[in-house]
Amino acid sequence: MAIVVLLRELVDELKIITDEHHVFLNKVTGKTVMLTDEDISAVESGDDTAERQDWEQEVFEQANEVLWSDDYKEKTKNEKRCICHQYHR
Repeated sequence: MAIVVLLRELVDELKIITDEHHVFLNKVTGKTVMLTDEDISAVESGDDTAERQDWEQEVFEQANEVLWSDDYKEKTKNEKRCICHQYHR
């Protein structure tokens, strides 16, 4: 079954990312999630005991879901450039 991806939403996220940001596409819902290197590092290190603000805990939980679920696919830099270039023609 095909998913619906809002191209404008995807392009808007891709335009603001840097090398320290990663964009993941949920293959089931079509929604995108942006994570930083720091978010990914916290999950990969297994540091679930750190004291966090509420919003930081939400980001940690979201990053954990993204990284360990098969529902998400990271968009590569080449895909980012291609999508943005085609969209802005």
